[in-house]
Amino acid sequence: MKTGTTTMNRALSALGYRVSPDSWKLLTPVLHQDWEQVAEHIDRYDAFEDNPIPQIFKELDVMYPGSKFILTIRDSDSWYKSVKYHIDNLRSPMHEWVFGRGRGIPAQNMEHTIRIYEEHIKEVRDYFKDRPDDLLVYDLKEHNNWLALCEFLGLPIPETKYPHANRSNYKTPKYAGKKLTWRRIRKRVKNPILIFYYNLRGWIPTR
Repeated sequence: MKTGTTTMNRALSALGYRVSPDSWKLLTPVLHQDWEQVAEHIDRYDAFEDNPIPQIFKELDVMYPGSKFILTIRDSDSWYKSVKYHIDNLRSPMHEWVFGRGRGIPAQNMEHTIRIYEEHIKEVRDYFKDRPDDLLVYDLKEHNNWLALCEFLGLPIPETKYPHANRSNYKTPKYAGKKLTWRRIRKRVKNPILIFYYNLRGWIPTR
């Protein structure tokens, strides 16, 4: 997350791929190791982004041989600033699962959060080190147009402008507005219950 995934979603959509709009719904099936339910979702689309997809890339590689993977990356410091703003102080089951039990708020764990991010990048690179045709490392500083993406996918460059989406200015509060404030309140009530349950089942790791 916070590595240009929304932009990548729009870019892949513009290239004609059916991109999953709600990958987050796969968290519970993944925690249950219910790969049949995961496959039911995967089979409806062509492309996927956002958690928990990055965390199950190995399983998806086995389930769907011949697939291509895109690792979007950015400078660790700028990524941390963005993910810190994005998550704020709202704990969630997804972020507890990604960063570890009791570590789901990046603002409280800068060193740990960056380490998890960098370890993930290394893990993906190492996994595909002998399969360069299956992985595109898409650095946001270097790649801000169609060229690398279209070459990787073997598609012609479209005439439409390359999309840029979801840029944060860090000045507006993350949950400004009545609608978002109400959503935040609901999450503050619901999320701790889910986290407690997931911890009880041993689904969230202690990293």
